Amino acid sequence: RILKLVRQVPSLSKIVMALGHSIGPVCNSFFMLFIFTSVYATIATHAFKDRSQQFFGTFSASFFSLFQVVTTDSWASSITRSLFHEDGEVDTAVAFFFVSYVLVASIVLVNIVVAVLLDEFIATVNEQKEAKERQQAQEREEEWDEKRITGVLDPLTSSLTLFNDNEDLTNM
Repeated sequence: RILKLVRQVPSLSKIVMALGHSIGPVCNSFFMLFIFTSVYATIATHAFKDRSQQFFGTFSASFFSLFQVVTTDSWASSITRSLFHEDGEVDTAVAFFFVSYVLVASIVLVNIVVAVLLDEFIATVNEQKEAKERQQAQEREEEWDEKRITGVLDPLTSSLTLFNDNEDLTNM
C-alpha cells in the first residue's frame, strides 16, 4: 500500500527516487566521516586515556565520545570538561583538539553529506524532467506521423525538402 502511495504522489516519488540514487554517494561521505573520526579517536585514546578513563579509556569509548561530539549532544559539558585541569583552567591542547574536530567533522563533513543529498535530489529531478520531455516529444512526433498524409508523391516531396533555396535546387 505504501508503494502505491509513493507512485501516486509525484512529489513523494521524487523524494524516494532521490534518496535511492543518493545511497552510494552518501555512504562514501559517511565513510570519510568514519575514517576521520577513527583517526581522531586513536589520537584521543592515546592523549586523554589517563585524564578521562570513562570517555577515552579505549578506542571504542573514544569513538563513541567523538560521535557524541559530532552530534553535539552535551559534549562541551560532559566530555571536554572532564579533560580540563582540576582548577578549571583550560588546556590549550584539549581545546585545539576538540575545536579542530568540531570544525572539520561537524561543520564540514556533515555538510558534505547534506550537499550530496541535495545534489542527488537535483540530479534526479532533472533526470525525471528530461525523461518526461522526451516522452512528450515522442508523443507529439507520433501524433504528427498519424496526421501526415502519405501517397505516391512522398519520395519526391521528401527529397525536395532537403533544399534550402532555388540555388540549391539548380546546383543539383
